[in-house]
Amino acid sequence: MCSRAEEVLGVQTDPPDGSPSCLVEPVLNHSSLSLQCSWPGGLPAPSLHWTRGLLGLGQEVVGPGQEIDKLGNNITLLPAVARASNNTLFTCLGSHPARNRTTYCSMRTYSPPAEPVCSAYATRKNQYLMLSCSWNGGLPRALLWWDGPGGGSGGQPGEENSNILVLRQGSARSGQAYTCHAQHPLISKPKSCRLTLVLVTQRSVVSVYEGNDVQLTCILRATYPPANQITWFNNHRKAVLDVPRKYQLRRAAAWANLTVREADGTQDSGQYWCSTSNAVGGAEIAVTLLVMRYPMPPNVTLHKAVYSSRQRGEVELEWRLEEESNGGGGSGGGDGGGGGQTSALTGFLVEYRWLMDRRSAAARKAGKEAAGASYSEWRVSVALEAGARSHTQGSLAPINTYQFRVTALNHHTAGHPSAERTPGLLWPAGEHSQQHGQSRENINFPDDEVADEFGSSPVPAISLPRAASPIQPPPTASQAPPTGDDEPVNVTITVKATGS
Repeated sequence: MCSRAEEVLGVQTDPPDGSPSCLVEPVLNHSSLSLQCSWPGGLPAPSLHWTRGLLGLGQEVVGPGQEIDKLGNNITLLPAVARASNNTLFTCLGSHPARNRTTYCSMRTYSPPAEPVCSAYATRKNQYLMLSCSWNGGLPRALLWWDGPGGGSGGQPGEENSNILVLRQGSARSGQAYTCHAQHPLISKPKSCRLTLVLVTQRSVVSVYEGNDVQLTCILRATYPPANQITWFNNHRKAVLDVPRKYQLRRAAAWANLTVREADGTQDSGQYWCSTSNAVGGAEIAVTLLVMRYPMPPNVTLHKAVYSSRQRGEVELEWRLEEESNGGGGSGGGDGGGGGQTSALTGFLVEYRWLMDRRSAAARKAGKEAAGASYSEWRVSVALEAGARSHTQGSLAPINTYQFRVTALNHHTAGHPSAERTPGLLWPAGEHSQQHGQSRENINFPDDEVADEFGSSPVPAISLPRAASPIQPPPTASQAPPTGDDEPVNVTITVKATGS
């Protein structure tokens, strides 16, 4: 049966199925909104229009072929109108002569919440670096695109909702920013997030006094994506292993500490390298280690070296610092005896050596010259505290000819050794220590040398790298006193003492 309208007009009508469909899309590079309403089918075609009540008066609307007060089914909102339409419900009304009621569809437009998010991660054992950018939510969806260093996108097209930029290892530019831009029609200015792909370590210069432990620190700062390993190389360009005697390693996610034990100025000074890598690439940063010596201690004068008896089994040594006056820094009693301490002085080192005489007993008795006689290497006798000014060296072989020297120490820094001295003989024969006068004694001992007023005869200085005394050759065997027993030698020793 035909309706009354059909009878009047004589036209057959057929209503469309369902209801209108709404679609909101970004246009003009995501700066404007396009409202599209469709309702396919029907005879005649249904009438569609967007409700004007949802649009403010005075807003510019472009509707192809439509008057401004009759909004068509397809319209474009220019940027200014679009930005004012955030969180707005748009409704498309549809009517048809064969339907008694108007039907509609609606869509709400809104911008994405929060801000765009940038991230990076490596794949296939750091062969590829993936830069991801996303800005979820919003209707319509936002457009995202990457800009690399220098503003180039590398041909990467813009994508909606999320965008991933793939870089090969080594192609990323360390220290420069990769920027993801995000544009939405309902937001006036594009938003962005930025990734700076860097591998930066702490550059430093570390100093330490020799003999102490020192810690070198490698800290990864602003490293993105995270590094997977940190390796230390020593000043000889060798990978450092955890060797307890020399090196100790401690690692964490973003740092690695290298401890150099008992630093030595000769062996350990120089540049150490902290090496690490991530998907951006590798970096190697130098950390300079300066092993400093303690201040030079003062020079020492060994002014007494005498045998304590005719058996020549013990030698009494006494010394003083050159900066000490004869009265103020005199010898002290015993191994820890008097004497003032100096800020650059922590102790003394007493050394000795002996003449290696390869002559036979008969040759020595005959006084024949020793061919190729030389001294042994210096050996450490004892290390004493800074307050010591004397030492008694025992367990000596009577037949040997010895030399002694004393060196001042400031922690691990050794001063110039004193001039070497060969012990002489001196023992009391009377009461000179009580009378402060002069006493003389004739001693018949052919093997002994003549002692000076301090009780020893100085030996010409042997060449040393740091010695302050002039360089002279050591005494030869021909200069040694005769050791035969045939004719004793009369030696007169004079001891002078000044009154108080």
